[in-house]
Amino acid sequence: TSGLLLVAKDDEAHSFLVRALRARAVERRYVCLVAGPMPAPTGTIDAPLGRHPRRPRLRAVVASGRAAVTHYRTLATGGGLALLDVALETGRTHQIRAHLAHIGSPVAGDAAYGAARDLARALGLRRPFLHAWRLAWPDPSGGGRRSVVDEVPADLTDVLERASLPLP
Repeated sequence: TSGLLLVAKDDEAHSFLVRALRARAVERRYVCLVAGPMPAPTGTIDAPLGRHPRRPRLRAVVASGRAAVTHYRTLATGGGLALLDVALETGRTHQIRAHLAHIGSPVAGDAAYGAARDLARALGLRRPFLHAWRLAWPDPSGGGRRSVVDEVPADLTDVLERASLPLP
């Protein structure tokens, strides 16, 4: 995954961010390309995630897992692909990758979660097409919000051009 990462500089900032994350006050948005049709142009995947029963380094939807909620909006479709804007309500390990694979639309280039390797080769994709493009959080000084955005990197925009999909 490329893009933004929120890091605390000291213990006080860390405590603040932990509280903001627990309160679901941190906005985390991603752009991703998936293989296969989405069930609807917009939607929510609300399914618990835990360790994969046979591959413990991966995550899977399991009844005993922790609550996980992913929201998506389709930005463009074509050639059996969908470009998505994804927002996390919770933040579990591999949440986007596991949720999208669970509904049959794995992140392009993500062989670990079931994406076809031949599609990745055809698109010139050398990694999962997943980019953290926006972060927003409460201003610790007490007023308003802070936010940052990051453009989609060149390797992924090249993939979109090859797929004849518009740039976000």
